[in-house]
Amino acid sequence: MDLLQRLAPVSESYATLAVEDAFNWQDAGNELGDGDWYLVAFRSIRRADADEARLTHFDELAHQEAATSPGFLAGILDYVVSDEPLLIALAKDLNTKPEHIMQAHWTLSPSEFE
Repeated sequence: MDLLQRLAPVSESYATLAVEDAFNWQDAGNELGDGDWYLVAFRSIRRADADEARLTHFDELAHQEAATSPGFLAGILDYVVSDEPLLIALAKDLNTKPEHIMQAHWTLSPSEFE
């Protein structure tokens, strides 16, 4: 599933358009097929005099912090393993077995009953 590689803004003014109008959803999503698909979008409004270098620095720090938090990945895996079609699609995309993703989930968030 290379959807994100084909997803692109439809114009230079994409940031001011409604999300459903801002991207080439139809072109990018033809292979998805039936199902429920979700998008999480974050939009920021910056002042004209915003310090872009400083904002970029803090953004990179936030990504680094999230990447080092086992709870972050455990939460993502918890979501993935609760949806079998999503689990299978992710395993296929990562060229691995669903069981390996399940094992990673169990390792990061073992059951309270064990």
